[in-house]
Amino acid sequence: AIAVFYVSLFLIVYVYVGYLVVVYFMGLVRRRDVRKGAYEGNVTLLVAAFNEEDCIGDTIRNKLDLNYPKEKLEIIVVSDGSTVRTDEIVTEYASDRVRLIRQPTRCGKTRALNVGARAARGDIIVSCDANSMYRGDALRKLLGSFLDPSVGYVTGKMVYANADGSSIGAG
Repeated sequence: AIAVFYVSLFLIVYVYVGYLVVVYFMGLVRRRDVRKGAYEGNVTLLVAAFNEEDCIGDTIRNKLDLNYPKEKLEIIVVSDGSTVRTDEIVTEYASDRVRLIRQPTRCGKTRALNVGARAARGDIIVSCDANSMYRGDALRKLLGSFLDPSVGYVTGKMVYANADGSSIGAG
């Protein structure tokens, strides 16, 4: 029983601390720079939404206003069984750049993203929350790393903010 306790304790500590330490030191030993540049391939912004009527319109407008070639950007909103006006609001923006896919019953965010990914036309898929707001240059900064053929995944910096502009998110 004591051995099981210590093995379990070790695994818990490793998951929260040890793994980070190992990755940090591996990065020091095997350091390499990522080649970056201007990428302008076809991109799909994928949004999973459930009852997001309060923010989905702002999110779509924000993504349409990004500093990226309009003809190379599509937005897919997968409504995950929404019961409020989410679908109706997305439909107001429907075009060759904005599509709504409706799941009639709620199946969860993972399934919604998988459904959207199968319908995506972009070479790169960017997943974003239904209430996320991107700076105008965010997409270009994210995509710049994909010029390096060894890069398969990129993430940005998420900043939670209240509507009043403070950097502390509500809840």
